[in-house]
Amino acid sequence: MRVIVCGGGPGGSTAAATLARAGVETVLIEKSFSRIKPCGGAIPPALARDFDIPERLIQRRVSAVAVYAPSGRAVTMDIHNGYVGMVCREAFDAFLRQRAGDAGALVIEGRVEGVDATERGATVTYTATDGNRQTLVADAIIGADGANSFVARTFDLHQGGLVAAAVQERFALHTETARRLNERCEIYYDGRYSPDFYGWVFPKADHVAIGTGTAIRSANLKGHLEAFKRRLGITERPALREGAPIPLRPYDRWVTNRVALIGDAAGLVASSSGEGIFYAMKSGEMAAQAMLECRRDLRAEKLYRAYQKAFLKKYGATFRFLELMQNLYYKNDARREAFVAICRDRGVQDLTFQSYMHKTLVRMPMLDGIRIMSKNFYHLTRALLGFYRPAPLAATRA
Repeated sequence: MRVIVCGGGPGGSTAAATLARAGVETVLIEKSFSRIKPCGGAIPPALARDFDIPERLIQRRVSAVAVYAPSGRAVTMDIHNGYVGMVCREAFDAFLRQRAGDAGALVIEGRVEGVDATERGATVTYTATDGNRQTLVADAIIGADGANSFVARTFDLHQGGLVAAAVQERFALHTETARRLNERCEIYYDGRYSPDFYGWVFPKADHVAIGTGTAIRSANLKGHLEAFKRRLGITERPALREGAPIPLRPYDRWVTNRVALIGDAAGLVASSSGEGIFYAMKSGEMAAQAMLECRRDLRAEKLYRAYQKAFLKKYGATFRFLELMQNLYYKNDARREAFVAICRDRGVQDLTFQSYMHKTLVRMPMLDGIRIMSKNFYHLTRALLGFYRPAPLAATRA
């Protein structure tokens, strides 16, 4: 059996390593080994544990996250018995590709220009960095080539999703901006910085990342970023500006005959947070396992049951819940004020971080659940009735 994985990010490399370890002839094609993706780089402890990530790749262990409302009110949420890990995507992705190669996968730098799948098999045509164009024959294809997936578009699989645009700037640690913002993760829920998402400050080992995003096509994303930088008091030029699409909803279908999509290509990003690394790697692992299970019959219905249905059974409730939260609280600044007000509750904080760290919806005692639901209802009702009217910004960073 031969499988070609198109895309060498965390999901593609995980899929390739899983297949290669099982003795499958595996080819991993990544268009650029030096590609820089704008990504917060946050990973939960569950990812580090499940995928045996070396300590050296976790550049920062963040133990507190500050969230800001449009009025400037801030809530600092301490992470008890855990952390948010911060990785540099360049080093992280390179390590995972190397691990796939060490497991036996053939890792190629090149641009995929054609894919096809028939009853007889699959083909992938690519052009290597030296200009050499080749067509490879395989039994199956895994599309791990991002939100604008060429594989997905070729097989008409991008139906029913939602994609946002994100922009991020990096500031080196020696700059005044980085020294001032290098203490913790900060999230700004404010329509001036994003009409439907949030602005972020993420500290790394050698820089601080500042960014924002939106799924509203008519929004002035550059203008939102500049407003966010003014809020943060940033006047310096960044070392790097980067932009990319971010899926905010899984697509309706991730499989067809001999083909499976994973990670961003399948739309597997948590809508309210934009988190995607964990789900990319889990989907890569599960898609590879499905290929092994279905190796004698790679029809769409078989792959659907073995991969997509299994993934949604495990994580579908989480995606639906996070999309509901985004639809409820990210619509306007009054609701964002309500959301930050809810975050003051210690039970809400514990529930949020336990779910994040263990990648599952955490069960809680009935009385605690009723109390938190009541607080949600109370604050959301106040927002809908107009009691939350963000005042002109006067507060400073907490």
